[in-house]
Amino acid sequence: QEHMGVHGQLIGSMAPTLARGQEIVTLRRRIKESGTTSPWQVRDYLDVLSSTQAAHTEMLQVYEASENE
Repeated sequence: QEHMGVHGQLIGSMAPTLARGQEIVTLRRRIKESGTTSPWQVRDYLDVLSSTQAAHTEMLQVYEASENE
């Protein structure tokens, strides 16, 4: 039997730095405790859009370079 890794992303708007609601404090603590090896991560919308734009730009550059060969 083969095992698969599953990774999740919680995408949304990050709360203001000074926000102190219980859910916000709990989420911040869990993010901090999760580290970089956690199977989930929290990302801001703008981070997702920036990463997507960079990936598409790179793919277009590779495509254009291959057409010129």
